[in-house]
Amino acid sequence: MGATVAVFAGIGLAETGAIVGRILDDSTGKLVAARIYLTDGEGKPYFVKNEDGEPLPFHDNTDGDTRIREAYSLTAAEPFHAELPAGEYTLTIERGKEYLPLTRTLTCVAGQTREYSFRLLRLFDLNKLGWYSADCHVHTPLEQLPAAMLADDVNVAFPITAWTISDQQPPANLRGTHPVPEKGELVTIDPTHVYWNLNTEYEIFRVNDVAHTLGAFLILGHTTPFTQLGPPVTEIARVAHEQGAVLDWEKHSWPWSNMLVPVAGIDVIQLTDNSMWRQATINTHLWGRQPPPWLPDPLKSVRAFVDYGFDIYYAVLNCGFNLRVSGGTANGVHPVPMGHSRVYAHVDGDFSYEKWMEAFKAGRSFCTNGPALLMSVDGKPPGTRVALKPGENKKVAVNREVYTTGTRATVEVIVNGKVIPVAAGPPERGMSGHRGRRRIQVDVEGTTWIAARCFDD
Repeated sequence: MGATVAVFAGIGLAETGAIVGRILDDSTGKLVAARIYLTDGEGKPYFVKNEDGEPLPFHDNTDGDTRIREAYSLTAAEPFHAELPAGEYTLTIERGKEYLPLTRTLTCVAGQTREYSFRLLRLFDLNKLGWYSADCHVHTPLEQLPAAMLADDVNVAFPITAWTISDQQPPANLRGTHPVPEKGELVTIDPTHVYWNLNTEYEIFRVNDVAHTLGAFLILGHTTPFTQLGPPVTEIARVAHEQGAVLDWEKHSWPWSNMLVPVAGIDVIQLTDNSMWRQATINTHLWGRQPPPWLPDPLKSVRAFVDYGFDIYYAVLNCGFNLRVSGGTANGVHPVPMGHSRVYAHVDGDFSYEKWMEAFKAGRSFCTNGPALLMSVDGKPPGTRVALKPGENKKVAVNREVYTTGTRATVEVIVNGKVIPVAAGPPERGMSGHRGRRRIQVDVEGTTWIAARCFDD
């Protein structure tokens, strides 16, 4: 970080100064978009402008129960500008999952403009490896969506443009921000950042005009608006699949969640969902539902809530349902940045939405709110099925490669719901504290599913 001082011409010279900042990729030296938090000594947030003095898109949301607040600006790949009362400020810059977050203390001097350059260290580039990210649960206003996607390098987004909370009301524009699109279309921001404009959420809180929480599921990437009332959900699911859409199990803790898997033919589950927030907490509402007796109390801690989701997922897999993974934030409703919870899918060759959706549906994917976890079994990617002969047993090699902005990651392999800890050990040659690769042998006896999970610091 460097600083220079220039003359600031403006009003109130005795009390205010200015800060000009440039956010650069450390390896390329090019300007990059990012999400920035600017606060004074008392924690009061300030929002920044572009070089022309126009306010940049910002997000300011406080949860009514936890009082958790997210207040940040979304900067484009250009300098930003802030006029501030004289004093010291804390600036935090974040950009997706592949850059180290950066925090600096800045001094604003009355009558002066101070210029700063901030270099973000990129630890890995998943796009170069064929992995592209998505936020599958987005309530961000459409006019802010491109800025939010670019600032956190979210390649694909599914904004909820039709929504219902009652069994008597078909999905509509509940928030009054935009009409429901007449047909589903792809909107291209740049060659590797796109969003689908028609996605629907059935989130039922009222049945027969009586308050009655059932829960939510998402229909991602459909082509025509839904007019069906729900419940029932079977006909909705049939039409969704006819339109090539993905049915997303939005959260494992709703009262009707488990029913949706066999009845609606749910395709994916958000294991990293909108209850997981950037600040060290979770939105732990179970909406009046008590956990089943075979599961631990999910409200004891953040980790307990995560394990609760894992255990439900493993139970569903053990029942024979081929449920793939997803991730989403409900950015625009919850105090959490776009893409904090996300899913990556692997694309061969150049990126396209069609190839990404194909990989997403096939399960060539992983979901995360932090580290990247790549996995193969005998060289085959996630989503692969291998047929064994009757009575055949087999030993397979499970390879996991972790990329993390932390410095220490714990990896576990899961076989039919059983956790197999994997010793950390020293990194292999060419690896580092931010990247690790491990290989173990697993015995396969009969019908078996294999997965992996990772926790970093």
